[in-house]
Amino acid sequence: MDLRPDARLHHDQRGLSQLTTSRLDRREGAAGHFPAPFLDALAARIRAIEPAGAASLVAIDGWGCGGKTALAEGLLDRLEPEMQYVSTDEFFAGFGVTDLGPVAHLRWSEIEAALGGLRREGRAVTRAFEWEANRIGPAAPIEGRGWLVEGLFTLRPELRPLYDLTIWVQGALETRMDRVVARDGAHMVPFWEREWVPTETAYIRAERPWLTADIVVAGAGLEIGGLGASLGACV
Repeated sequence: MDLRPDARLHHDQRGLSQLTTSRLDRREGAAGHFPAPFLDALAARIRAIEPAGAASLVAIDGWGCGGKTALAEGLLDRLEPEMQYVSTDEFFAGFGVTDLGPVAHLRWSEIEAALGGLRREGRAVTRAFEWEANRIGPAAPIEGRGWLVEGLFTLRPELRPLYDLTIWVQGALETRMDRVVARDGAHMVPFWEREWVPTETAYIRAERPWLTADIVVAGAGLEIGGLGASLGACV
């Protein structure tokens, strides 16, 4: 995931041409899973937020490869530049690196500092992980009055008080490794099975974060009619 500002022309989920500087590199058509009227209504709900702090923060959590980023894309098509994007993936500690915080592969103290700074002052400093170079990038300031905070673990108890609205995206679990292969490549499956799946499963079973979310959304590969059964299978 490239988190540098992206000013390329792209077509949003509505088919409209956009040339908006974004911190999220769009995947053409990814937001198409979500109906346009739903995204319109959710974007209107977010616009109506009266932030408790200097900036409004909206969390989007959910299982890995379950549709969180696709939902963020559809919302950003409607909300940028007023709303910006920040992801927990930016705070990856590195392959083979263990952080001392509650999530071993994320630089947790930096996440708390960044989101706390955005909440209090509308600005923060981040060091985004550069995936192609496999390294942590230099410190860079971010600033804005509204943020979509997307990524697994965004609804951990330490972060929940920072948000004005929380969303849980539940994708179909039985087909998600197929989506991992399509998105990340087959070479990443061992990392997912060894590192990622045990960590996220422990978090989700212990915290049941969808119970704390303001909105629960049927994500990748899941119809809304199967939402209850899919959530029930998580416990």
